[in-house]
Amino acid sequence: MRLKRKLTSVYNIKVMKNNQTNDSLNIGKFFSSGEDFVRFFVSLKTVGVLSKDEKFYSTLTKTGKGYWIFRIDSQDGEKWIGDYIQSVKPTKQNLEIINQGYRTLFERLMIYRKTNNYDLVPEEPPAFGEITLNDPPEYGEIIPNIDE
Repeated sequence: MRLKRKLTSVYNIKVMKNNQTNDSLNIGKFFSSGEDFVRFFVSLKTVGVLSKDEKFYSTLTKTGKGYWIFRIDSQDGEKWIGDYIQSVKPTKQNLEIINQGYRTLFERLMIYRKTNNYDLVPEEPPAFGEITLNDPPEYGEIIPNIDE
């Protein structure tokens, strides 16, 4: 609960309820409903989700430059993974793409944590498919680690 409080009060990130499912990753979906996606699209700059065990948090941030930044961090601050995606309208198809991309990035973060070698993390196919930003800016723009 401490991490959720820090995300909301210090970093002004709206932490959504994670709709947990009985899946092998135990992470559920990033957007548990279309309403959450619309709320982000219309009125929030950053939205976040904690894993059920609160060991990982994921954020989606608008940049105001026509693309968004999706990032998954481990609470220990050791490893993270992220991607740039196009700003998209909150359609059912885009909701499914973002939720699947979330799962794909999480799986890739687990590979990175297990191997301790980022070179072994697959980049293809793009985690967010057709909405992955083709020409991303330098990685220095990805939001800083919450523990910094």
